Amino acid sequence: MESMLESIKSLATEIALDLRTHDLLEQALMLESQIDLLDQADNQINALNEIEGLCHVKAFGDLYLESFEGWDWPSKVCKLGQACKKHRLKIEKCI
Repeated sequence: MESMLESIKSLATEIALDLRTHDLLEQALMLESQIDLLDQADNQINALNEIEGLCHVKAFGDLYLESFEGWDWPSKVCKLGQACKKHRLKIEKCI
């Protein structure tokens, strides 16, 4: 079974690819830089927090809805944001 962190990385990577496909390179690079940090224990909480912030409606959600017709972009972004928050809170609880 896939771990929560692997699931987050997988969904974030999928979203970054979607962003690249729609010529939103700057946004894809912002997300990809945080995905890379998820493998570093010292940076994991900050990376989860940053990805959660990027998933805020005004970051990836609202601004690009018109570019992503025909599929469930808001749901995908929301799912990633919620997963990051849940995992971050779980880690912080253990510290």
